[in-house]
Amino acid sequence: MKNYLKTALMSLIIILGFLQTGCQYENIKIGDIKEVKTNQIKSDKIDLTVPLPIINPNPFRIVITKYNLLIKVNKQSFKLVEQNKNIIIPKKFNGIIEMPLILKSEGLLNLKTIKNLYEIFSKKQAEIEIEGVLGIRILLIPKKIDIKEKRIIYF
Repeated sequence: MKNYLKTALMSLIIILGFLQTGCQYENIKIGDIKEVKTNQIKSDKIDLTVPLPIINPNPFRIVITKYNLLIKVNKQSFKLVEQNKNIIIPKKFNGIIEMPLILKSEGLLNLKTIKNLYEIFSKKQAEIEIEGVLGIRILLIPKKIDIKEKRIIYF
């Protein structure tokens, strides 16, 4: 019985090793955000929907399991409140995924925020900086991706 368990365990380790090395992962490409839909603004949070253009060239789906991101809009910090878990990006996908986001900040309706909103709407652009960790799952394998991205969004 012990030999059977050892053989089964070794076979499982070898199979998992082949699966691990056989899965070649290509980076997903995120396109430019053309618009941001504001759903609701409260005193401590902003509810948004962002249509995100994504290209997944991989032959398997990718599941975003969790995220811990700090977002800076014109150098004002917002914490991304985790709303949707298990966001699925289908295999060989080239399209738009609607991402519902809730940004939270202390003192959202203060003079600095109102000034930033005025600048955003008058210039019709915003400097977005995202830092943090994204937890994904490819097949059964979990992975963490460090994100540090800075873009200017025109709308």
